[in-house]
Amino acid sequence: MSTDGGPRIDPKYARVLLPAVMATAMSLVMSLVDTIVRVGFAANLVAAWLGSFAVGVVVAAPTAILLAPAAQRLVGRLTGGQRTEHRKEAS
Repeated sequence: MSTDGGPRIDPKYARVLLPAVMATAMSLVMSLVDTIVRVGFAANLVAAWLGSFAVGVVVAAPTAILLAPAAQRLVGRLTGGQRTEHRKEAS
């Protein structure tokens, strides 16, 4: 439980939540841009956008979750940085 009284998600889920949140945000923006390009600022823009977003996030979130570990390893190799995948947080 957090100090502000609201419930918090267990930090052990951060490895799944981060790519899911990023994919959701990217899908929201990209589907809006794609919808505006396809239909313009039409009367049905919001409905078309939300439909496009729903499809996009259903594909993007699981894809990001599955690819995040491989992407992290690739970035570690490209930068010569430490892999954070197996690092334990201090208690």
